Amino acid sequence: MPKPAHVKLVMALNAFDEYWTTLFGEDEFLDLHYMKLFAQMWVRQGEPMPRSDAYLCMKSLSAQTAMKYVNRAVERGYLQEVENPDDRRSRLLVMTPLLMSRVGTLLDYALDEFRKAL
Repeated sequence: MPKPAHVKLVMALNAFDEYWTTLFGEDEFLDLHYMKLFAQMWVRQGEPMPRSDAYLCMKSLSAQTAMKYVNRAVERGYLQEVENPDDRRSRLLVMTPLLMSRVGTLLDYALDEFRKAL
């Protein structure tokens, strides 16, 4: 028999997952790797991230697949490429205001759900 606290936690995790789907409903963005990437980008709060670091946020993917994921996020307007002032040959990634807003909303929702579960 599961512990009541575990059941509440699972319910909060499910609510978080459903809310992610509401915010990022396109099928391709339901992949857990996007959550890892977007969370790491959000923690940086606007500080540009080299593409190579973005790929490392998705460690279990091949470099080629991680590159495809990042490119898709750029195409959909979640990430933006900016010039690298230290190396004009490379580009840096930043979150767009759209993504900052969605991740902030998601985290507020998650905090509320997890507080209820505790």
